[in-house]
Amino acid sequence: MRRTSLFMAIGLGALTSLPVIAMSYLGEMLAGLPFLPFDLFDWLARILPGDLLTLGIDSLVGVISLLQIGPTSVVAKAAERGMALLLFVGIGAGFGLLLGWLGRRKPDQLTGYGVRGGAILFGGLWLISASLGVSRAPLLMTALWLAALLVGWGWSLGWLVQRAGPALAAEPESPISRRSFIRIVGGSVATLTVSS
Repeated sequence: MRRTSLFMAIGLGALTSLPVIAMSYLGEMLAGLPFLPFDLFDWLARILPGDLLTLGIDSLVGVISLLQIGPTSVVAKAAERGMALLLFVGIGAGFGLLLGWLGRRKPDQLTGYGVRGGAILFGGLWLISASLGVSRAPLLMTALWLAALLVGWGWSLGWLVQRAGPALAAEPESPISRRSFIRIVGGSVATLTVSS
């Protein structure tokens, strides 16, 4: 893989996190399964040091008051939800970066790395969701759903990063074309949706 493919891997990780968010939300609405971005954000709010959390809340309230963009409680709740979603997209970008970096050494093993990364994400996020106790679905159903969603994401992302490397390396002096970019991104969304 060429060095520039790391940027594509980051982009693919961030973009493929969006269908994961959508599927997680759908699971919450239809079956009471955990909504991963909000659960992760809630868990972080519980484990962060109190002083840091207070500073963050005070800063948020200060910005809302300064900009006068609406009732503080409503705007703060919307801002928290937006931060939770951005945090999850950031995790996707980091996942893509890690796979892009691993792909430099062994590009033919990226789907395996993706599956292992998805399994690690599953383990961590399942423990977080279980510790919060917010899922209304049975524990086994929750575990199976999260495993399918996150391991499927890992496999799909590994497959896509593996395909993106040769696409970028084929034209070392020119940036990837819009058509190639759309084909890779469209393939990523379709692959992730089918695998979930």
